[in-house]
Amino acid sequence: MRIFAIDWSGRSGADRRRTLWMAEAANRELVRLEQGKTREETVKLLIAEADRNSDLIVGFDFAFSLPEWYLRDRAPTPRALWAMVANEALTPRMSWPSTVAKLTGATLLDHDSDTRTASR
Repeated sequence: MRIFAIDWSGRSGADRRRTLWMAEAANRELVRLEQGKTREETVKLLIAEADRNSDLIVGFDFAFSLPEWYLRDRAPTPRALWAMVANEALTPRMSWPSTVAKLTGATLLDHDSDTRTASR
């Protein structure tokens, strides 16, 4: 079992590469600690690692927040914001669980019917 921990910086611009960190542990030993990748490069690396050996867990360390412009432009109430999060409806492209399931072949739980559905 391999475990990846990602410190997912909210910083933008040139500093982002310097502030995003990734650690990998295997057999209770730290085997990798690195910085210098973009978010996109990190996601591609994690997908490649899962393709190589799917016996892994990935954890991301980031606080939930939205960009100031998003909150200013859309001005959702707290209740409406959490409903959008629950419905994965913050943006038209937001369907992360189904995207990950398609990439990995995972099975998702259909909360409405309480049944598991394959994503492929």
